[in-house]
Amino acid sequence: MLWSPDYDLWHEKYFPLYAEPKVRLGSMSVMENFIEGGNWVIMPLSAARRPHRTDVTVTRLKNPPPDNIVYYLVRRGESTEAIRWFLQCLHREVSGIEGMTSYLKDM
Repeated sequence: MLWSPDYDLWHEKYFPLYAEPKVRLGSMSVMENFIEGGNWVIMPLSAARRPHRTDVTVTRLKNPPPDNIVYYLVRRGESTEAIRWFLQCLHREVSGIEGMTSYLKDM
């Protein structure tokens, strides 16, 4: 999976290249099957809240990776009412998640 250069630097600092994980997952949906028997996972806070399991503990990292920023791009003049509505809904949802910031306020 491709990450940002800043994330790669963080990962190399805390997880040396020779460290081998037990498993590499390409999908968050299968992750729940692996959190048992002393296994652990590092994931975005938004994903950690999805399983709604009572047998797991979410702990913030002391030295977390850099923020992940997602950009929205559209050609000038091509924004439609449907796109504006979607972005307003997205802003409302993201703004309600602890630890996440939406910069879509002027949509």
